Amino acid sequence: MNRSADKVVIDSSVIFAALFRGSDAAVNALSGRQLVTSAVSHAELLHRGMQSGTQLEYVSAVLDRLSICVFAVHTSQAIAAASLRQLGGGISLQPEAWFCFALAQSLECPVVTSDPAWRELRVGVPIEFVESRDRGMSTEVITRRRGVIVAAPLEGLPPAIIERAGAAARLAWEEVFEAETPNPGTRKAYRHAVRVFLAWCEACGVELVNITPGMVGHYFRAHTGSLATKKQHLAAVRKLFDKLVLRHAIIFNPALSVRTERYQVIEGKTPEIAVAQAEKLLASIDASSVVGLRDRAVIAVLIFTAARVGAVSKLRLKHFEHDGSQWTLRFEEKGGKSREIPVRHDLQGFILAYRAAANLEDEAKECPLFRTSLGRTGRLTGNRMTGIDICRMVKRRLKDAGLPSRLSPHFFRVMTITDLLEHGSEIDEVQYLAGHADSRTTALYDRRKKRVTRNIVERISVRTGEGDDQP
Repeated sequence: MNRSADKVVIDSSVIFAALFRGSDAAVNALSGRQLVTSAVSHAELLHRGMQSGTQLEYVSAVLDRLSICVFAVHTSQAIAAASLRQLGGGISLQPEAWFCFALAQSLECPVVTSDPAWRELRVGVPIEFVESRDRGMSTEVITRRRGVIVAAPLEGLPPAIIERAGAAARLAWEEVFEAETPNPGTRKAYRHAVRVFLAWCEACGVELVNITPGMVGHYFRAHTGSLATKKQHLAAVRKLFDKLVLRHAIIFNPALSVRTERYQVIEGKTPEIAVAQAEKLLASIDASSVVGLRDRAVIAVLIFTAARVGAVSKLRLKHFEHDGSQWTLRFEEKGGKSREIPVRHDLQGFILAYRAAANLEDEAKECPLFRTSLGRTGRLTGNRMTGIDICRMVKRRLKDAGLPSRLSPHFFRVMTITDLLEHGSEIDEVQYLAGHADSRTTALYDRRKKRVTRNIVERISVRTGEGDDQP
C-alpha cells in the first residue's frame, strides 16, 4: 500500500487529549486526516472515557461520529508488535503502543500521539508528537463536520432513544438542556437524571412514545436515591416531557401524574464549624509568605461575608473597592444576583496585606483577586483560584491546624449565619448577607435549635446507671 500523507494511526492519548482536554494541538493534528487506530487503542480510549465519568454509550457515539477506522488485531500484527518491542530498547510502554506501531508499519503511515514516552523511540515508524494541555474543558469533544474537526459538547448529544424519536424530540432536548437551563449545576444534574431514566427505558425495550405513567411510577418506586434525589430526578424528567409534548414529539407527559413521598427540610444537613475552631484556623496560617497571606484572606472572606465558595473564586480586583466611606466586596452570586458587602476592619487588613504582597495594586481591574500558586515555589500565577482550588486549600489548612478533616468551606457559612442570629441580628439582614431569596432558606442554616437538643434529652427521667453522675 502506498503511503498516504493524510492517513495517520492514532493512539488513545491523542484522541483523549482532543476529546476531553480541549487540546488545540491535538485537534489540529487530527483535522482533515483519515484517522486509523487498532482495536487495542479503541478499547483503551473507551476505558479512559469511562474513567473520566462519561458513560460508555456516549463515548461510543462520539467516536462513531469521528469516522475512525478501527482495525482488528490479528496474529500477524501481534508478531509485528512483539518484534517492534524488541527494537524499543527496553522502554516500557503499554501494549497499545506496539500495536499502533505495527499497524502504522503495515499501512506505511505515521503515528500521532500525545504520550511523551514515545519521543525517544526509534522503531522505524514516523512519530508525530502533539502537546496535550488540560484547559479545563472536561466536557469538550470533537466531531467531524464537512471534513473539519471542531469542538462540540459531549453532554449535549441526545441519547439514542431521543434520536430515534425524530427531529421534534431532538429540538426539545436541545431547548431544555442548551437554551432553557442557564445554571450549569442544574443543567448537569437534570441532564444526568434524564439520561439515567432514558437508559432504563431503553434497557426495558421501550421507545419514547410508548412510555406510560405506570412505567415512570415503577422507575421512581425502585429508585435507590434519597427522597430529595428522587424529587430532583422527577422534576428533570417532567421538564423534558413537557417540552416533548409542546414540540409534538409525544402526545402527553407520562411523568405529570407521578408522585413521590412528601419531602420537607426543617434543618440543613451541613454541620457548623465552632467559632473557636475558626479562630484557631486563622491563627495557624503563616502570614510570612504571599501564599499564606492569600489563604488567610480567602478564609476570612468566607467567614466574615458568608459568601459561597463559587462567588469568592469569581472575585476580581474591581470587586474590592472603597466607596468613600468604607471598603466593600461585590459578589456575583448564582442566579445572576449581585450583592455588595461591607468589609469589616480585620478582613480589610487581611485583603490589603495580601494585595500589597502580591503587587496587585497596579494591575488591571479585571484581573482575578485570588490567584493560584505555582507549585511549591511560593509564587502566584495570573490564574484565578477556582472553587475546587479553594476547597482543597481549606482542607489543607484544616489539616495543618489539627482540625477535623470532615469540615469544609461551606461550614463557615453555617457558622456565620448561626452566630449572627444567636447574637440578635434580624433574619432579613442575615438573609441579605447570605444572598438567599427566601428567609426560609436562611432558617435552614440556623443551628441554635440543634445546640439545645442534648439539654432536652438529658432531662428525660429514666436512668440506666451508666454515666448518671456525668453532667
